Order: sequence, then C-alpha cells, then structure tokens
Amino acid sequence: MEREDYNIPDEHERYMPGWEEPKEEPVAKAALIDPETTAESAQASGASTAETSDTSDASAKAKKGAWEEASAAKAEKSRGNTIVSLARWFSALFSPLLAGTYGIIIAFGLSFLCYSPFKAKAIVIVMTFVSTCIVPVIVIFLLSRMGVVKDPALNRKEDRLWPYLITGFCYLATGVYYHSIKAPEWLAVFMCGAALALWILAATTRRWKISGHSCGVGALVALIYYLMSSGNSVSSLRWEFAVMVLVAGCVMTSRLILERHTLWQVLVGFVLGFAAVFTPTWILQGESLPPMPF
Repeated sequence: MEREDYNIPDEHERYMPGWEEPKEEPVAKAALIDPETTAESAQASGASTAETSDTSDASAKAKKGAWEEASAAKAEKSRGNTIVSLARWFSALFSPLLAGTYGIIIAFGLSFLCYSPFKAKAIVIVMTFVSTCIVPVIVIFLLSRMGVVKDPALNRKEDRLWPYLITGFCYLATGVYYHSIKAPEWLAVFMCGAALALWILAATTRRWKISGHSCGVGALVALIYYLMSSGNSVSSLRWEFAVMVLVAGCVMTSRLILERHTLWQVLVGFVLGFAAVFTPTWILQGESLPPMPF
C-alpha cells in the first residue's frame, strides 16, 4: 500500500518511521548585513577608538602634570625645611646666653691670654658660663613658673624686660669677677659693655623688639676688632675677623628667615652690640680711633 493512501495530515508526518526533518538552506551572514550599516558602525567604532585614545592621552598628561607639580612642591618644601632647620640651628648655637662664653673663649684663644695656664683658663671659662648662661636660664625658668614670663624662649617682647635686666647684672658681676682676678681691663670692660647693651635692650623692649641674637654677635665682632686693632692679639686676626662677620651675617639672616625680627631690628641689634662693647673698651684704654682692619 502506498503511503499517500493513508491520507496522514502533514503535522503527523514527522512521527512516521524513516521521516527526517528537512534542512534549511544556510543563509550567508554577509547577505544579512546592510553595507551602509556596516560602514556607519565602522566609522562610529573608529571615532570611539579615537576618542578613547585622546581621553587616555589627556588623562596621562594630566597625571604626569600633577605628578610633576607634586614633585616640585615636595622639593620646594624640602628646601624650605632645610633652610628653616639651618636658621634654627644658627639661632640656637649663637644664642645671646652664650655670647659671654664665646667672648672669653675668643679672648683666651686669640689674645696674649692664650699663654695663661690651662687650669686658670678652664676655671674662668666655667665661671663665665655659669654666671652668664646657667644663672640667666634658671632665672628665666623661675620667672616662667611665676607667670611673669609667658614664653621661656622670649619670643614675645613683653617677656624680655626682667630676663634682660637680670642677665645684665650677671654680666656686670662677671666683669667685677674679672677685675678681682687681675684680668686685663679690656676683658672686664667687655662684660660691662655687654651688660650695658642688655639694659638698653630691656629699656626699649616694650616699644621695639631689637634682636638679642644680633646684639650678641655684634659684641663678638667688636671684641675681635678690638683685639686686632689694639695690638693685644697674637696674630693679625684678619681671617678670624672675616669669619666672625660672616657668622654674624648668617645669624642675622636666620632671625629674618624665622620671622622673629624685621630687618631694622636686626641691624640695630648688631650696631648696638658692637658699639656697647667696643666704644667703652677703647675709650677706657685711652687710645685714638683704630684703623680699619682691611
């Protein structure tokens, strides 16, 4: 019997034995793609890639610029910190409290007093350090505990009156001590001149904050100038004088960097220290004005 005699519906043919699912003809993918759409997609893809590349380049440049700015700021900050550290170091090393000790060391090292016995020099240096540094430090500490001094570093001009007055008397007592041990008169007058400078600072501190650091290094420059001009030195002291002037300039500059004083306060402090030490020393020696060292 032929198959068509059964008159089987089409939807049931797939269940017949030996029946196979008809295969669809493959359609080329290229035939399904519109050429215009392909061109537009390619153009859009290229534009997107270019935009992404431009964005990446801009981002890289921005990051590089930010990194360079950060590096420059860091280097500038490092240089600034180094300069400030040096300024603080100079200020601490040449504190006005150490000016008297430096002065006696200069006198023993650069004048004919260098031939004095070591033990005698050591005793005088220790006594000078105690009277012109340790005692004033104790006084400042006690004044701060009593509330008279608010800032023990004396950065406020209101805190300087009593410490300067008392330290001036300490220098005066040191000058009297030098006179009692038969030290050269110019050495005793050096300490008395330092006391005079401190009292002038105390008298003006309420209105104007003159630099005590500049006053101290000015007194040391005056001492070396006196030694080289009066014939009390063991050599010409030209180089020593030049070095001391350079050190004084560094100390004065450090006070400006730390913003503790104005330029005029620093200059006036140096002139005050130099004049207060040199002038009475030279007048009491009965000498005429010395020649310039160079």
